This record gives sequence, C-alpha cells and structure tokens, in this order.
Amino acid sequence: MTSNKAQIHLTDKAIDDVLPLLDNQIPEWTEVVGGAKETFVVLKLEFESVKFFGNQGINSVLIDDQGVVTEEV
Repeated sequence: MTSNKAQIHLTDKAIDDVLPLLDNQIPEWTEVVGGAKETFVVLKLEFESVKFFGNQGINSVLIDDQGVVTEEV
C-alpha cells in the first residue's frame, strides 16, 4: 500500500470495539496477543489517496475521493 498524504488520529474506541474485524481477518489474533490487547489503542488513518498492490504488484486498486478504480499494471 502506498500513499502520498495521510493523517492519523487517536479514537475513543476500545480494542474490543474492533475485535470482530481483527478476528475476521486474523482468526488466531486474540490468542496470540492474549492480555496485551488491553494496552492497545485504536487509531484512525485517513488517506487523501491510496494505492493497494496485490499479486506481486501485477494488479492494483486505486482508491481516492472519486471512488474506487481498478487498474492493470
């Protein structure tokens, strides 16, 4: 993932608020971090534009304020 401009903000959410999202993406996450998760904070990242790369950079998705554009590289 690349971006030329981003902002980061501390949120008022607890880790338990986003735990279902983490468990969905990384099923063993809760077991791996154990009690340490209680010390985590939830941050919000805002991007002006972002480019995600997949398949060793062959395919990518460009997301900007205009919507989602799929590209072939």
